[in-house]
Amino acid sequence: GDHLIFDVFLDQPDQYTFLTLDLAFADAYSYIPFFSFLDHILITNDALDEYGQGTTEVLALEGMVDNYRDVSDHRPVRAAFELP
Repeated sequence: GDHLIFDVFLDQPDQYTFLTLDLAFADAYSYIPFFSFLDHILITNDALDEYGQGTTEVLALEGMVDNYRDVSDHRPVRAAFELP
């Protein structure tokens, strides 16, 4: 498939979850120059069971920080969870 590097994880959905897949399929992007999603967050399903889905988002810092593009061409991706 198109995601060969991730297939080892995608082929084991009972073990791993990409928290960022929904964002990528919704046309969010983390790599600014090409509007593509390169920066994923992968967790084990054990962690997902313990901490829940939480929230995952892409931070569009180029719109918040002056000259951000001089610092990075990637947007940070953040996942937050409620602690049990």
